[in-house]
Amino acid sequence: MNQKPNKDFYCAVINESLFPFWDKAIDRKNGGIFTCFENSSAKLLSKDKFVWSQGRFLWMWCRYIENIRNGNIKEPEPGILGRFEEDAHITSQFLLKNCFMENGNVIHLLSETGEPKTINEKAPLDASLYSDCFVSQGFSEYARVFKNESFALRALELYRSIAGRLDSGDYHLEPYPLPPGCTLMGIVMWVVKTGHELARSLFDLGKPEAAEAAAIAEKFMHRMEKDFFVMPYNLEVKGPASFDDTLIVRHHNPGHIIEGLWFYLQFKEFLRKTNLISTGESLMDNLVLADTLGRWAYEKGWDAEKGGIFRFVDRDGGEPRGRLLNDRYEQLVIKTWDIKIWWVHSESLYFCALINKHLEEAGSAMADKAEYWRKAYEKIFDYTFSLFPNPDKSVGEWIQIRRRDGSPLDEVIALPVKDPFHIFRNILLLVEL
Repeated sequence: MNQKPNKDFYCAVINESLFPFWDKAIDRKNGGIFTCFENSSAKLLSKDKFVWSQGRFLWMWCRYIENIRNGNIKEPEPGILGRFEEDAHITSQFLLKNCFMENGNVIHLLSETGEPKTINEKAPLDASLYSDCFVSQGFSEYARVFKNESFALRALELYRSIAGRLDSGDYHLEPYPLPPGCTLMGIVMWVVKTGHELARSLFDLGKPEAAEAAAIAEKFMHRMEKDFFVMPYNLEVKGPASFDDTLIVRHHNPGHIIEGLWFYLQFKEFLRKTNLISTGESLMDNLVLADTLGRWAYEKGWDAEKGGIFRFVDRDGGEPRGRLLNDRYEQLVIKTWDIKIWWVHSESLYFCALINKHLEEAGSAMADKAEYWRKAYEKIFDYTFSLFPNPDKSVGEWIQIRRRDGSPLDEVIALPVKDPFHIFRNILLLVEL
């Protein structure tokens, strides 16, 4: 490990690489941020605004502001904090004004100035429930950081709708919908995380509705535990028994499992600290589960030959396999299973650091487990920072999508954007840790 992954290192990553890139991408006229960059970061391909990314940007920028305010991260330029705060204000208003349909659902795609668009002629405006989740999270963090109760209550109204649609199955997950009867772990875990962010915001604002948000999130966390946090397999897709031999159900996304586990640890810790809900679980219970499932995902996902974590693997390891259904999502798994992508590695880095910290604090009984995750952290750190940061320092950010051999790959992953969230968010969280 040539570089030391300490707080100073991560602060430098933010202020010297991530901030300069995204600061130039902010639309200070209309609000929001431009994200449709090619993988190299050098060229903006479109000024359309995927609301998924706009909500994520609002969350991230507000969290950055908070870390500067409390002295956790140095202001990158003297006196620039006021400009950042204005960025957050205008983005929150851009979303509030433009992103909602008459029924309250979130529009998936907007033009530069906020006109609604569809991603294709067959897709509805509310093409992805993920967009609703990220707007709710952005509003929640904006409300908490700027002490704005109206945005917290608007996020709560949206969260109630999100939960109702997930319960009923009346939602869309473009661009990769699943076959009928199947549920993706990713949407369940993001509904949990959305509720956690909302509950934290409402709690910090002294609003009694914090208990409602926490209770909804806890309900979906139980669903996570029942349907997905199970052995011998961590299920990426929950499907009918007749699908058990299909590639759709057999495949796993190690990054989702690991990301979902740090959501789990954070949310359980929040509930213990606030007493909004009594789960009857100890931190030790949570750590044992996270350690067991995290090891499974990490060890199945690690590419022993080339390094890094695969995007998708079979439940028995290696290339996903099984009976085919001729499904769009299935084709995504087949085509991209062995690529290496940014978010899987940034999420894994934070999970390793978080669980290692808790295990070390748990004392000698957990020393072996703590040492396992310390070594995993170092291994993932070395791979991540040797491969993903853009070698062109004048551009900055990361080259987010790589082939198995590490060479850049210009492909679309879910949305045709350079994501402003996973890297910045996880580096911020590592600074806070």
